[in-house]
Amino acid sequence: VKQSTKADRDLKIQVKRKDSAKLKAAVKSAKLSKSIKRKLSYKTTKTTVTLVVKGVRTSDEHARKHWVSRVRGGLERRNVKVVYALV
Repeated sequence: VKQSTKADRDLKIQVKRKDSAKLKAAVKSAKLSKSIKRKLSYKTTKTTVTLVVKGVRTSDEHARKHWVSRVRGGLERRNVKVVYALV
């Protein structure tokens, strides 16, 4: 039996590489819980930086609504244009 991936459960917010410090500042100012901080990572490519939070996109959208809105609000305040978002 082959195990399937659960990549569709990952929350992803991608910005241009020049805005990576602003993305990290927005995440820090959102004051996320410890359980979410443990699942959080950043993937960097040549042109972009992606915030990845593993396994948080479940059927219960209301569970993540509050902290996702705090991160998005922080990005808007810092005038960061999001390239791609899977929220």
